[in-house]
Amino acid sequence: MRNIYEKFFLVFLLIVTLFFVTYKLTESPPTWYDEGFIIQSAENLVAHGRLGIQVEPGKFVEDATFFSTGFPIAYPIGWVLCFFGKSLLLARSVMVIFCLLLVGLSYFLIKKIWGLKIAVLSSLLLISFAPLYGNGKNVLGEVPGLFFLTAFLYFLYLIEEKNYLAGHLNYFLAGLSLGFCLASKSIFLILPISFIFGILIFRKMVNWNWRLIGSGFLGLAVTLCFLFKTQFSGETLLSKVFGDYFNPSATTDSISLAIQNFSRFFTEAAPLYLLVLMVFWAIAFIIRFKYHKSKTSLTETIAFIFSIFIILSYLHLAGWYRYLFPAQVIVLIFFPASIETIVIFLNNHFKIKFLAFTSVFLVVALAFFQFYQLCFGSWVSAYYNSHNTRDLESYFTGLRPVEKIFLYDVPEIATFLTSDNYYQYLKINDNLIIGQEELDKIKNGLFDKIIIKARRGDIIDEFPLYLEKINVSKYLVLERKNLH
Repeated sequence: MRNIYEKFFLVFLLIVTLFFVTYKLTESPPTWYDEGFIIQSAENLVAHGRLGIQVEPGKFVEDATFFSTGFPIAYPIGWVLCFFGKSLLLARSVMVIFCLLLVGLSYFLIKKIWGLKIAVLSSLLLISFAPLYGNGKNVLGEVPGLFFLTAFLYFLYLIEEKNYLAGHLNYFLAGLSLGFCLASKSIFLILPISFIFGILIFRKMVNWNWRLIGSGFLGLAVTLCFLFKTQFSGETLLSKVFGDYFNPSATTDSISLAIQNFSRFFTEAAPLYLLVLMVFWAIAFIIRFKYHKSKTSLTETIAFIFSIFIILSYLHLAGWYRYLFPAQVIVLIFFPASIETIVIFLNNHFKIKFLAFTSVFLVVALAFFQFYQLCFGSWVSAYYNSHNTRDLESYFTGLRPVEKIFLYDVPEIATFLTSDNYYQYLKINDNLIIGQEELDKIKNGLFDKIIIKARRGDIIDEFPLYLEKINVSKYLVLERKNLH
């Protein structure tokens, strides 16, 4: 009977996730800069063998400095678009699969560590968490990276559970998952540091079988070979790449930014929510280390340290909540176990008589609150009635393939073009600019149409040969004066 209930819940879990991740898939949330950039690079990886951005037909920029999202996301996206045609729906369909995989594997990870009840509660928190869909529906690296991180933690726990004698395959798969995670998104580059800290804490408990460990390094090496093949060239300076990865917004006043971001943890809901959950996790961690060391694990320790590093790295980045997202997910799935640890501790040591289902009640109440937020008060719900993508598809798929189109810092529009007859300029930040040389061609009236963001309308004066023709879903279409 227990197995039947477990299978029923797993089906329920995936159905609910599938509903929310596919509901208004192309409209909510809207497509934007990073998504367009990643879709372009994915297409070019499959077509040309390396991540690249087209600046004009047949000319690509392939500098690794520009790409913080790697081949584990680019290949699946590129293959789908190559075989079935270019569309936002198809690109996001791949992200649907990654979301389902993340939810399913998170359930099995927590069930393996803490048992069925905690796994059910963790899963309810995860599938009701609005940012899972806000970041997961867009073609971005965070959700795939979290899936590979969860896979790494899962295989690591299998190894740990068997006293680090789990066999070559588990070690290989752990290394492979770690490599895929690192290649998915640059924000996960702090995972090896978290792993080293965890190993140092558990060094006396680890069975140092170097043949087995070698299998893990082999799995990691396989993914790193693909990473260097698809993204790096002999002229790439790794120091510059890492510098740009760890400071993607090219911020200069780090101290002021850190103070501003630190204050967000006490004045803004999303960072404050993460901080509160993190405090509960930390308390539970201290309790287990002091009173129940047998219930502590290297796997959870690495996840905990990783979340701390994500929070610390947020301090020197632009204050977008997306940079906290990996920590938010990891903290959520470990939160129910933390609550249960604290409740049991209070019952046993302070004789505070909580009801047996206090932890269950608290987590379920939190899940209901998150479901309400997901449906009515989240960023993703704000676009449930949007038709931005429909308008973009309607207009841009109707353009003639022979028209020369210039994309002025709007890489997302390339997803809707039916031909590769486009040029573009992209200013990622003050230090990362693609297609600067293409701007001179505007002065010569080479292009039939120029596409810019509507909020950038003040730069129209810089294009004297062009007039505004139409506003399409927050984008301005400029047309050459003598076109007709």
